[in-house]
Amino acid sequence: MDKKKSLLRVKLLQSKNIKIETKKLLYKAISKLTEKQRTVIVLYYFKGLTDIEISKISKTSTQNITFLRLRALKNLKKSLNEYIKK
Repeated sequence: MDKKKSLLRVKLLQSKNIKIETKKLLYKAISKLTEKQRTVIVLYYFKGLTDIEISKISKTSTQNITFLRLRALKNLKKSLNEYIKK
């Protein structure tokens, strides 16, 4: 497991409002994302940055960051639905 994934797992496990089972499923789903999608999700939802701030950091257009975030959410929803059905 690489360092970014480990840090994400720690962040998820430290979150107090999510049950452990849900955290594990969310971690699995997030780890399936591309590195760019994962980075945007972490910066947006865990660090509280806006799409504009993320675009400045990553030197990518705001539109691309928004696209990556929305695509990541779609992929997360799909992965989580698959886990729930199992």
